[in-house]
Amino acid sequence: MLIQGLASTAVLPEPLVTNVLSKNPNVKQVFDFEQEWQRVEDSSLPQAGMVVQNKFVEKYPEALDIIQKSYQQATEQTTADPSSVASLVQEKFDMPAKVFENSMARIDVRFVNAQDAKADVDNYLSKLLQFSPEMVGGKVPDDKFYLAK
Repeated sequence: MLIQGLASTAVLPEPLVTNVLSKNPNVKQVFDFEQEWQRVEDSSLPQAGMVVQNKFVEKYPEALDIIQKSYQQATEQTTADPSSVASLVQEKFDMPAKVFENSMARIDVRFVNAQDAKADVDNYLSKLLQFSPEMVGGKVPDDKFYLAK
C-alpha cells in the first residue's frame, strides 16, 4: 500500500522497508525500531529465535549441535557477504537479490546462543507483558524456556 501511495504510515520489518524505499522515492523511513530500542533500553532487540522441542534435544543432541553450528555459520556468512546468498534468496523467497543485499546493511543479525540471549529476551518479553499480557501468554517464560547447553 505504501508503494502505491494508498497508505501514509506503516510499520515494516526488513527487507520490506528496503523494498518499499526502492520502489517509491516519496516514502521516508521515520524510525528504526532497533535504534529506538537501544535509545531507551540497555539491551539488544531480539528478532528471531530457534524453537526446539525437549524430545528432540533429548533424542538427537548431536543433531541439534550440528543444526546450531550450521545456522551460526550461515548467519555469519550471510551478514559478511550478503551477495553470496542473494541469488538463492531471490529464487526461494521471490525477493529481488539487490533488495536483500541492501536490506542486510540495515539489519543487525547475529547468532547468539540461548543462555547468552536470555537477559535480552527476558527484557523484551517483560516489555510485551506490560504492554499486552496476552502476547506472551500472560507471563514471561521460566528458565526451562531456554536451552541449557
